[in-house]
Amino acid sequence: MRVTGGRVVEVGRGLHAPGAPVLQADGSFLIPGLWDAHAHLDMEAARSARIDTLATRSAEEALELVARSLRDLPAGSQPATIQGFGHRLSNWPRLPTVAELDAVTGDIPTLLISGDVHSGWLNSAALRIFGLPQASAQEPGAPLKEDPWFALLDRLDEVPGTRELRESGYQQVLADMLARGVTGVVDMSWSEDPDDWPRRLQAMETQGVLPEVLPRIRVAVYRDKLEHWIARGLRTGTELAGSPHLPDGSPVLVQGPLKVIADGSMGSGSAHMCEPYPAELGLEHACGVVNIDRAELTDLMARAGRQGYEMAIHAIGDAAVDDVAAAFALSGAAGRLEHAQLLPADALDEPNGALRRLVGCGVELSVQPAHLIDDWTAVGRVWAGPGGAHLRVRGHGGRRGSAAAGLGRAGGAAGPVAGDGGSGGARDAGRLGVVIGPAAHSRGGPGGQRQRGRTGGGGFSGRSGAPGRGSPAPGGRGSGPGASTGHDRGRCRRPSAHLTRRAATPGAQTSRA
Repeated sequence: MRVTGGRVVEVGRGLHAPGAPVLQADGSFLIPGLWDAHAHLDMEAARSARIDTLATRSAEEALELVARSLRDLPAGSQPATIQGFGHRLSNWPRLPTVAELDAVTGDIPTLLISGDVHSGWLNSAALRIFGLPQASAQEPGAPLKEDPWFALLDRLDEVPGTRELRESGYQQVLADMLARGVTGVVDMSWSEDPDDWPRRLQAMETQGVLPEVLPRIRVAVYRDKLEHWIARGLRTGTELAGSPHLPDGSPVLVQGPLKVIADGSMGSGSAHMCEPYPAELGLEHACGVVNIDRAELTDLMARAGRQGYEMAIHAIGDAAVDDVAAAFALSGAAGRLEHAQLLPADALDEPNGALRRLVGCGVELSVQPAHLIDDWTAVGRVWAGPGGAHLRVRGHGGRRGSAAAGLGRAGGAAGPVAGDGGSGGARDAGRLGVVIGPAAHSRGGPGGQRQRGRTGGGGFSGRSGAPGRGSPAPGGRGSGPGASTGHDRGRCRRPSAHLTRRAATPGAQTSRA
């Protein structure tokens, strides 16, 4: 095989290339470069300098790791910050407090970030930096979750030492990707400005540490920054100003999708579910967290689509997936459903099942197998026993597999949110079909009946939000002016004949960033 300028130009036996370097690959196999369709490179870059809390089974174990890291410091030295990453709050028997983290860390700003990145356990010194209430005798404090926590992710550099901690790790992250055969990545990191990645690569070049070969990087944007990106003339596929170029002349840095986090996570007990979490978990929001309701999501996707953006919509819980499927159908937007782990039990029902809608709209499923496996412990704890969680993984041969055959699939590692941050997702996603479940939401095992939180038959007619026979209860998600219609078919390739609006799931929090 002859390669010129980074492209395969000839394949055959007995090729001759006088003077060209020859790589002997006997016993190996050659494949196209892999794409990691979902990664958080900023978190991965910072991870090497953070305490690994992945294996902790309680707040006490995490606190001991922090205390040990302080004991191991040279005498008389004090770090600018203490940071950890990897734990899952839902795997701990109780929620920790700010006060007990203060007792170990004192005035050193400390952040322990959950492995799913949906919560942060901060001490009072860190909260003080962000102008947030600190622990007191009357209020010991608790980890921040979802939107209140996401609002801080853009501000982590305000904690002394954080920027240096993160930027120092990018060189190794890029090298590791290429060593694993990953030649392209969709970076889902939070970013303040479209120039962040061009500046980063320029700084690495100035320091003499820029890798000789670079992967292609598609840079996502989040909804709070979308208008800034639009004002800069960016859309999905646009080359970022200042991007280096590959040997074939194509840019390294390209604008990626609009990333929207529709709900929470299993690890933080905040994934938006059709049925409530067990009361013994003591969660504030019984059915999880709605970061953006169905009507607002539909409007956002429609606007972004008109501006040339593809979507990457995070939805973990089955109720969230149902909302996202409806929003794709109603908005006509193109893109992907991120994670695709828990689909409603009626996902295959015609015509309104979530999977049917996704297939009809040509939506891809971005599957991260390691993410699914990481969540398995949390799911098993929430719906334990034979009448509990019943997740079904199907390939492409069975009835459910064939029903999903119309969906495109993209592989991703979700690193470092899942697994070891490697390219396992990129390798494995093509072997997976769809996870359908938890089917035992009825508490009666597979096949049992369950209440979906829907009102009676019918839906909305008209964009004004005037209720039809199946209107949401007052104050429900999506009620009021601007609510999506029940009959808007969008621009689906195979539109549903009737899109039923769903009432608010009792106990779900709706929050807007």
